[in-house]
Amino acid sequence: MTDEKCKLVEEELTKLDVSNSEITKHLSALKKELFDPYEPILCHIDSVDIDEEGKVTNHSPTLISSQPVYSCVNKINELPPIGEFIRKSLQLNQPVYAMKDSLLKPWVKGFVLKVCNKL
Repeated sequence: MTDEKCKLVEEELTKLDVSNSEITKHLSALKKELFDPYEPILCHIDSVDIDEEGKVTNHSPTLISSQPVYSCVNKINELPPIGEFIRKSLQLNQPVYAMKDSLLKPWVKGFVLKVCNKL
């Protein structure tokens, strides 16, 4: 009697293992399909030197010559001013992003349909 029960339990465990393996493979395939468009593109970029003025030059391994590549001084002026963050009020039909409450927590684009005043 106990041998039969043990065999039945072993058969059930084998079925569960197979089922678990299939689910894991399916989940891996779904993850790959979901994240394929967002896979980072890796490439090698030579090192650079940045001086005190913000000028960027290619780093030469032999230090014989370096060419100016880019200046980031103008980018500093594009930053917002230092201070308290001011929230602007929403406007009708303004595009907004919200996070869905789900397992993956995706950001979804939406539009403002109604604006309510704070109490």
